[in-house]
Amino acid sequence: MRLLFVIICFIVGGSTTFVSAGSGQPIATVYTNKVIDATTKKAIPFVNIGVLHKGIGTVSDEQGNFTIDLTGAIITDTVKFSCIGYDDLIFSVEQLKMRTLPVPLRQKETILSTVVIKPKFYKSLKLGVVTDTDIVTGGFSSNDLGSELATVIPYNKKDRLP
Repeated sequence: MRLLFVIICFIVGGSTTFVSAGSGQPIATVYTNKVIDATTKKAIPFVNIGVLHKGIGTVSDEQGNFTIDLTGAIITDTVKFSCIGYDDLIFSVEQLKMRTLPVPLRQKETILSTVVIKPKFYKSLKLGVVTDTDIVTGGFSSNDLGSELATVIPYNKKDRLP
């Protein structure tokens, strides 16, 4: 019966594939959808999506699309959508698997007070390697989300910052 259910889901071509299980049993689930702004209906890139207290999660791409493998999650687990500038949105795995419309996030308004920063004194210190060019280039071997770039800045104790 479960095999028939998986085959039917595959033939129908839905964006979600589920293998049903009891409420306390892990389920094999791959869920695909899109995250949008609730007001403008525009895609929201780089939204964090994860199952709370589990090692399951993903990030939406530049167009707001995401795919999350919920294998190992149970239907009562909580899936959280979070992004800077938006209110968090929480679904149970069961609620999420029933969702076919894009996931809408509401903008969060945060009023910040004015901050004035004044240095006590100025000291110019030149760090790094002297070169004859003003051009610096760098890149990545892949376009995977989460790639990082860093540089080492040598520090000499004689050149202590105040």
